[in-house]
Amino acid sequence: MHLWEMMDIKLKRSTSFYPQIDGQIEVVNKIVVHALRIYNSSHPKNWDESLPYIQHSYNRAMHHSIGVLHFEACMEFLPRSPIDLQLTISTSTGSTSE
Repeated sequence: MHLWEMMDIKLKRSTSFYPQIDGQIEVVNKIVVHALRIYNSSHPKNWDESLPYIQHSYNRAMHHSIGVLHFEACMEFLPRSPIDLQLTISTSTGSTSE
């Protein structure tokens, strides 16, 4: 007996030809396409270079269905982002006024 059968979970297999099987896939696809259009409006031919940035920002966004960030749900901690590193560097190298 498989684990999902023991947990009374019904599997719905989806393929690239039937994305409508899972409504969440459609929502994620719309969000990613929208973000790509905004991010690449001035350089639409370089959309593939921005995929890591779109993925990172999507994973750092609050997901209302689970109430936490996707990174936190999967890895149980929030990885630092480039802006976090910049803020750490600028505050640690800041001059002290006496």
